Amino acid sequence: MVWLHGGSLTKGAGSDYDATRLATRGDVVVVTVNYRLGVFGFFGHPGLADGGAYGLQDQQAALRWVQRNVAAFGGDHRNVTLVGESAGAQSACAHLTSPTAAGLFRRAILQSTPCSQTAFTGSGLRPLMDIPMWVPKAAHEAHGATIATALGCTDPKTALTCLRGKPVSKLLAQEPLALPGYGTTVLPADPETVFAQGRFHRVPILTGITRDEGTLFASLMFPGLTEQGYQEGLRRFYGDKAAAIAAEYPSRGRPVQAAAAILSDLDWAWAGRASDRLLSEHTPVYSYGFADRTAPPIFPLPGGVEPLASHGSELSFLFPGAALTREQRKLGDMMITYWSRFAATGDPNAPGLPRWSPVRTGHVHRLAPGPGGVGVYDQDALHKLAFWDRLADR
Repeated sequence: MVWLHGGSLTKGAGSDYDATRLATRGDVVVVTVNYRLGVFGFFGHPGLADGGAYGLQDQQAALRWVQRNVAAFGGDHRNVTLVGESAGAQSACAHLTSPTAAGLFRRAILQSTPCSQTAFTGSGLRPLMDIPMWVPKAAHEAHGATIATALGCTDPKTALTCLRGKPVSKLLAQEPLALPGYGTTVLPADPETVFAQGRFHRVPILTGITRDEGTLFASLMFPGLTEQGYQEGLRRFYGDKAAAIAAEYPSRGRPVQAAAAILSDLDWAWAGRASDRLLSEHTPVYSYGFADRTAPPIFPLPGGVEPLASHGSELSFLFPGAALTREQRKLGDMMITYWSRFAATGDPNAPGLPRWSPVRTGHVHRLAPGPGGVGVYDQDALHKLAFWDRLADR
């Protein structure tokens, strides 16, 4: 299992994740890797080859290293699973569409990032966190030229030499365009188009989200949001659909929490269901919903926002982190078994565990601690997907 860490493609490191428990309990070799981040991983400039894709190139270099060397650690180079969470899952999605990643992995586990945003195409809806997953190389070149100008490298003929002479601190102080760039060797085409056309690497996929993905992002995006600001924001963002959304997601004195629920349901669950169905037309897909609303968050959320099953809260169940209860640790053991069985065979099911059916059967697997906590997940009801379906059909 090759682990790609999250962190918005701007922060984090492979060393943040102690894979001992995952490796020993799962009986699997786990490789955690680093890759260039921010302005060093996703920078472009006219005349600079493959701008916006250096972080992805690093990840593929790590996968090629695994092909050459993992046997020395007891691993099988013919049976590699690429695993990522958040920005790491976004990266793994990119590799599913990358010609230069062909043959480097046989399965993929994607935590908390749907690969495709096709749910929004022609729907009249837009994600509340309206940020593209990928941008054309030209966007990186334009952004890089802006950075060069800001740093005094104004002559296009010498700009790259000038930039290479700047102190690291000066470059790090610039706002990066931390999104994978396509139109490059790594990503020749827009991954959204590749997924829509079914031209991605057809490896088995395990994917899923936490029940309350939006709580972390809403706490950072909307600090101090008032009731008036919530209502005005809905009208500005959703127009004539705002009243219906406000009625379905009343703030009840906690507007940030209401915005978080919209993010969780629309941006992740609604988009994720469409992405899972699209992928499952071409390859086996298993989908989960991590539903432990008492799970420790990856950091305390500001503004008094209740974290619930927030973005990244499943990580402590796979890697040592915040303290877990006895029931939570049991759930973590089950998750490790599911993850490692999938890595070994392409099917997460194992003797003695509740059965996990693939997406094509219409099932999503629930992951929560305690008796009956693992089983079928009613994703549509819990995330109000029928409401969003009706709103999209108007």
